[in-house]
Amino acid sequence: MNRQQFLSQFSLQPMGAGENPLRRHPLAPSFKDASVLLALCDSNDGLQLLLTKRAGHLRHHANQISFPGGKMDADDRSPWHTATREAWEEVGLSPDALTQVGTLPEFHTISRFRIQPQIAFIEQDFIPRLSQDEVCECFFVPLAHLIEPDNRRTVTIERHNDSHPVYFMFWQHHRIWGATAAVIEQLIRHLGYPRAPN
Repeated sequence: MNRQQFLSQFSLQPMGAGENPLRRHPLAPSFKDASVLLALCDSNDGLQLLLTKRAGHLRHHANQISFPGGKMDADDRSPWHTATREAWEEVGLSPDALTQVGTLPEFHTISRFRIQPQIAFIEQDFIPRLSQDEVCECFFVPLAHLIEPDNRRTVTIERHNDSHPVYFMFWQHHRIWGATAAVIEQLIRHLGYPRAPN
């Protein structure tokens, strides 16, 4: 998938089109606001999605694959400002290197965050500069690889007498799961592709 195809498919679908894999929590208004950045770049093999691996010493979600992003600070002007500030702090991706494309619907995590995903294109050469306090690795995954159903899985778990889907995706030696995989799944469905198989 190239940039023009992405833009066409993204804009032709009404926001929230298709089945949203992420449930809304009844207590969501009391959750903390957060934002993540889905940063895409062009390559000879199509669009690539930027992901990070969280540092191993972190108290929460250590060594998990994630997007740049985090909790909104009091002086953040918008979810876009939060996502781009965090991307600069975590991997050295300058806001000036980004073109904003759009957003996905907010979703709610078990850890009680209300996350607003921001989508952008990286317009300049990007050499990662990792914050050792937060990130131990930064890498790109071809969007075409993530779209392929054989590279995605859904596992249904029972919790509090209810069924919850958990999404898994695989790239090289990385296992992507949890909220990050759920947001990717949401993007893929918004673009009009089929759901991850069981």
